[in-house]
Amino acid sequence: MKLRRWLSRGIVLAMVVALMVPMPVAAKSKSGGKLVKSVTEYTISDDATKWIPSSKTTYTYDKKNNPKEEKELSYDILIFDTVPLGGSVSTTTFKYKYKGKTAKSLKKMNEVGRVIESRQYKKGKVVKVLTDYVDIEKNDAGAWVDNSSHYLGAYAYSKNGLPSVASYVNTYTDNSAPDGSSESNFTFFATQKKGVPSYMFRSYASGKRTDKDGKVTPYPASKSGAYETYNGKGLTVQAGAYDAETGKYTASRNVQYVMKKGKVAEAIVFSIEDGKEKPVRKYVFTYNKTSVSKARYMNMINSFVHGYDDDFAPTFWY
Repeated sequence: MKLRRWLSRGIVLAMVVALMVPMPVAAKSKSGGKLVKSVTEYTISDDATKWIPSSKTTYTYDKKNNPKEEKELSYDILIFDTVPLGGSVSTTTFKYKYKGKTAKSLKKMNEVGRVIESRQYKKGKVVKVLTDYVDIEKNDAGAWVDNSSHYLGAYAYSKNGLPSVASYVNTYTDNSAPDGSSESNFTFFATQKKGVPSYMFRSYASGKRTDKDGKVTPYPASKSGAYETYNGKGLTVQAGAYDAETGKYTASRNVQYVMKKGKVAEAIVFSIEDGKEKPVRKYVFTYNKTSVSKARYMNMINSFVHGYDDDFAPTFWY
């Protein structure tokens, strides 16, 4: 049972982290858009007739226009599924170390000051990310046990600023004892148009799982993988899987955007099953007055529409 739990949770979270790749530093226009002020997330009702607000995330920024605080309001009480009456707030604090205007490192901390994520930068690009998922609970005997997960990601880039290699190590603790680790390595191929990505493909290069008793199970490389396509602004419009044996692409998610004054006002994510689309998430954006480049703007929007689903690649916009 423990192995099944490790695999089910570990594989899902590993896929999220394994797809966590930065986007290019191309398209340096100053007219890309504005920094996001708030993002409200909605889920769809069971009968797909109305959007239900689930959370609102608000950002404030430091003098170098990087986030210094993130507040997420989760709606706990709703009238008619649509009108929030109550909720709970979680706050994340960002603390950077800079060299001039460029970030060297970042620590993200929760309300009690515990570091939940650490990042290292090189020439303005994220090269390492350590993320901790803390899960401490009481077992049936009433004893406290640690079921936490820890993920370390390392990234390399090509000359055009797009990711070329990503490597991940996941360690998982079950019942206060190390339960093993997994390692995954990925390679990337991408095309660009006018300085923004138009297509990206991620393939599995190598990996292994190490059990708590030291047994190592290697995983071979695969020519199959995950893909994304982008619109003219570099925003994700589709994601899915590619089967190298059949040469078939299978879309699993589509994204549609509502634009106002050149910025994304709403993004709607659709799941695709048996060729049929179903809306599953909606994001509504507000902005502050700070202008950002095209590259940072597309990274920012993509990071939100990617954030909840394994089929997308979360991106670094700070």
